[in-house]
Amino acid sequence: MSGWRQGGVWLCLAGMLVWTSCSRPPAGAPTRMGREKQELHDPLRAVCGIYDDGWIGPSASLQLTAPAGAAVLHFKAMVPGLGDNAFRTVAEFRWNDLAVARHSLALGDTDLTIPVPEGAGPQRVAIRFDRTQRLPGGDARQVGGRLESIAFEPASEAKVQPVGEIADETTVHLGAGWNKLESYAGETFRWAAGEASVTVELAAAHDGMLSMLLEPGPGAGGHPLLLRVLDESGHAVGAILLDRRETHRIAVPLKGGKPETFHLRAEGGGVAAPGDPRVLNFRAFAIDARPLP
Repeated sequence: MSGWRQGGVWLCLAGMLVWTSCSRPPAGAPTRMGREKQELHDPLRAVCGIYDDGWIGPSASLQLTAPAGAAVLHFKAMVPGLGDNAFRTVAEFRWNDLAVARHSLALGDTDLTIPVPEGAGPQRVAIRFDRTQRLPGGDARQVGGRLESIAFEPASEAKVQPVGEIADETTVHLGAGWNKLESYAGETFRWAAGEASVTVELAAAHDGMLSMLLEPGPGAGGHPLLLRVLDESGHAVGAILLDRRETHRIAVPLKGGKPETFHLRAEGGGVAAPGDPRVLNFRAFAIDARPLP
């Protein structure tokens, strides 16, 4: 096995443990990184889960220095076309273990500008793909994409993209029960109280996977919150015990090309938040769906 392949395997294995094993950034970490070999092996960047040729495994992390004041994370990569023209993957971006964005990526070039919380100095950035592809030609590596560059940049109106909806509107539409779209500390989300609905439409699929990045709010009173997932007839198709920010995936039955609405119904909660007249039982940061095989 060649040197880069052998090193890449260890990087990929390390990437699988990125959420717990990679250390805090050392002082002096650069503000950006491309896919040059010397950058990927720079100890100040502490790269995990990215191969020597720039391919990114299922999860990866690195260490960069953020500027003072408002900043964005600028990520450029390519998702390869390897036979499945309908392939999509959801990339979750984390900043010091805080999930700051989830984006659904189609085949081809990706250029994302992601607002992050303020925090000058060395920071840990992590990326995780929920779906990967196997490289061809006898190459057994599972990859989410190929890195072009990733960098912290000072925020400006010219650089920061307009805030997008939390739902991947190619597959999911939000219904009643959601509060207005909000942005705070570099994050975008919608709050919900007792019940909120989502409508899933996935071409001719008869079964789908609904993926939601959710977090309990002050309405839960510091206790776990149970969310029932109900279909249009009121029948339960799943349940979520919501006790922290986490991505939850629920298999949902569909009607083969027809939109299907599901309701997230909170059981319990309702505790008033200080200084806010709304009931904030839970909030969603990202929602998408895809067909089940």
